[in-house]
Amino acid sequence: MAEVIDPSQDLSSPYHVSSSDNPSFLIVPNVLEGPNYHHWSHSFRMSLISKNKISFIDGTIEAPTRTSSLFPAWQRANMLVVSWMLKAICPSIAQSIICMDNAFDIWNDLKDRFSQGDMIRISDLQEMISSFKQGSGYGRGSYGRGNASKICSHYGKTGHTIDTCYRKHGFPPHFKF
Repeated sequence: MAEVIDPSQDLSSPYHVSSSDNPSFLIVPNVLEGPNYHHWSHSFRMSLISKNKISFIDGTIEAPTRTSSLFPAWQRANMLVVSWMLKAICPSIAQSIICMDNAFDIWNDLKDRFSQGDMIRISDLQEMISSFKQGSGYGRGSYGRGNASKICSHYGKTGHTIDTCYRKHGFPPHFKF
């Protein structure tokens, strides 16, 4: 009969917490401040993959019931990931998630709040690049000539009209977020 191994003692298990896994360590080189969400989330995911804890934020491991024999191991590893998240987030953002205790829920909350902001900035940059390619004057000493008077009545942004607004008509197929 095969011996049942406690998942927290199995070195290959995501439930295993090694003696070097310190909750006060900053596991990424930068803290989340909002606008840097995509860079931060990529760094954080890489760190969790290297520590075999990615399953706690990607939904692979769900929280077991409190009566499950796995609950103590899950809770310990999950709270370690939560502590790393709190350490890697600026204080003003951390205040909004301090009472959350599930790494998966925190990850999704941050993604919902901050991933869209970068996509809007990316679309603005794509629009500028498109205008530059069409010779509208960006970067040629005529910045703003003609564009400042254009105001999108749908989005309220200057530099384009509702006729060319991606947010109104949809993003082109080649557009990358």
